[in-house]
Amino acid sequence: MSRNEDALRLFRTLGATTAVVGQSIAGETPVFVVPVTIEALSPILTAVPMQLLAWRMATNRGIDPDTFRIHPARFKQGGCGIAL
Repeated sequence: MSRNEDALRLFRTLGATTAVVGQSIAGETPVFVVPVTIEALSPILTAVPMQLLAWRMATNRGIDPDTFRIHPARFKQGGCGIAL
């Protein structure tokens, strides 16, 4: 199992709704399809927009995205299931 599949499993364990960016993982249909580009531009088209989206979603919910991992017990428990 890949790190991406491990991460998907962890997030689902935590109750998160997941979406895939780019290529299909573990039979998932990508929700955010990234256009084919040179590898050097890939992070700009994938990671940066998704980090901004995650930050905005967290702050809209009143969650500090820099510390959310240490507060609710379910995050502590789920964090034991993956090594980053």
